[in-house]
Amino acid sequence: MFPEKKKYNATWILVAAVLLIEIFKLFPAAVEYLYTNGFYKYYSQLLRKAFGWFPFSIGDLLYTIAIIVALYKSIKAVIKIIRARFSWQVTKNSLLAGLRILLAVYLLFNISWAINYARKGSAHQLEIYVDDYSVNDLQTLASVLNKKTTEAVAEIQAKDSTVWYHFPALANACRESYIEVNKKYPFINYRVLSVKPMIYGKAGAFGGFAGYYNPFTGEAQINNGMPGNSRSQVLCHEMAHQLGYAAEEEANMIGWLAGRESKNPAIKYSAYNDMLVYTIMDLRRKDTLAFKTFRDSLPGLVKKHYQQNKDYYAAYTNSMQAHLDAAYDTFLKANGQEKGKKSYRFVIAWLIAYGKKYGWEAL
Repeated sequence: MFPEKKKYNATWILVAAVLLIEIFKLFPAAVEYLYTNGFYKYYSQLLRKAFGWFPFSIGDLLYTIAIIVALYKSIKAVIKIIRARFSWQVTKNSLLAGLRILLAVYLLFNISWAINYARKGSAHQLEIYVDDYSVNDLQTLASVLNKKTTEAVAEIQAKDSTVWYHFPALANACRESYIEVNKKYPFINYRVLSVKPMIYGKAGAFGGFAGYYNPFTGEAQINNGMPGNSRSQVLCHEMAHQLGYAAEEEANMIGWLAGRESKNPAIKYSAYNDMLVYTIMDLRRKDTLAFKTFRDSLPGLVKKHYQQNKDYYAAYTNSMQAHLDAAYDTFLKANGQEKGKKSYRFVIAWLIAYGKKYGWEAL
């Protein structure tokens, strides 16, 4: 009886711990001060020190092992229930064991990173008020970003873009971008590099993933098979996640701030190009005529890279993506991102708020 009682007690302890975490997340100021700039700041650096020196993705291997073990345990539990002829006691114990595992993983996920979803975040740090925006705001942003991207294109020399295609050089260039942005924004303070190419890059492409942050190992990872022009900005985005910017639009904003400060024109171009594409695509949804005008005025390099990205992902389009997209959309919404996958492009609202506060030329 005693071991059974211990299992029940463990279940209730895990439930109580999860509830305490959820209550704590109701207080953004406390999360920002005690967790993001307290515990998480040092814990994440510890993870990066522990796993960053490995030349391959420990996170990918960890997920592989976890999936294999989960399948094995699930099959074993089902067989046990069938052999017991669906005994309520055996079924209940199996379900409770599964619940304890899920609660433990959820608890670790939150402690390791996900509490950051509840922080005050970049809008608070940048002192901007993020709100809905008009079509006129969108047109203004598109015009400014088009100009900035065109200027970046003019600066690019042949040797600059080689950084996209050699991962060690790319990692160092993105780290240097964060060193530069820290001079302007001290709160963006990146320490201890831990960035990796995904082991299962092609599998990620089939799932529509360009990169991801592993909260259990602290690694920022990208699909190194994607078109080169996207790689630096995706990596800057994932590095922003490492700093505790959990929301996708905020990671986009911080990644852009870092990328635009790069001394390498190709990295700078990638940052502006990424934001320009988000803006133009949003304009297409809201003002077709204005979209066509801006589309025709885009630099040739932007059009070329847009087509490259479109062709790349079209080659991996499959029937499973809709289900994976729906699952990821649900995951984001469950973590407080009401817009789900649309959160990525909601960075537009951050850019517009930034432009209104500091002047459009400050973008």
